[in-house]
Parts: sequence; C-alpha cells; structure tokens
Amino acid sequence: MRTALLGILTPIALSAALLLGTAVRDHRPAPFGDDLVARSASAVSADALRPGGDRSVQAYDRRSGRSVWSYRRPGRTPVRLVVAAGTTVAVWDDGMLTGMSPDQPAVRWHRFVPAWPAGWRSCG
Repeated sequence: MRTALLGILTPIALSAALLLGTAVRDHRPAPFGDDLVARSASAVSADALRPGGDRSVQAYDRRSGRSVWSYRRPGRTPVRLVVAAGTTVAVWDDGMLTGMSPDQPAVRWHRFVPAWPAGWRSCG
C-alpha cells in the first residue's frame, strides 16, 4: 500500500514542481532593468544594431530601414557596439557588456566589467 501511494504521489509532486518552476520563470522581473521593446509582430528581418537617440540599442529592418526592436537600460547609455563572432556586444557606460543578435529581439547575455573607470562616457 505504501509503495503504491508513493508511486502515485511522486509523479504528481514532480509535475507540480515543474509547473511551479515554469510559472516562476515566466513571471520573473527582467534582469538589470532591461527594457526590450519589439515594434513588429511579424518575423524580424533586422541585420544591424545601432545606438538609438533615446540611449538605446536599436535593430533595423534591412528592407525598410525602420527600427524593429530596441533595448534600453534605464539610466545607462551604450557607448560602443562591437561585432564579434556573430554577436553584437553593447558596451554600456557603467561597465556592463550585453550580447545581442539583430535578428532576435532578445539579450543573449550580460557581463559586468569590474573596476570600470568612474565617469567614463565615450570610447572616442
């Protein structure tokens, strides 16, 4: 009897844990104050990331030249965009590095550079 009950409760407990983990992940706050705005519900055909006038990084559609999506970190400014191995790396004024790809309205990764020079605003 006890083994049968354990055999029934184990899959139920595992399913509940899986559902709870999925719900928590889907409702977590965006890391680092991310503000990602997709401007198009259709398939993205962006091929370039550029700094935007509103202190954001913007992906542009290769046919129309219009902005497809943008990414901001409130209170921060991207000072340089560097393309490396298929990923565009945004260097922010506080030392945060953000890896992005123009064809996906998403941030792939964040890295913080320790001992970033205070007050540094431009790469020149």
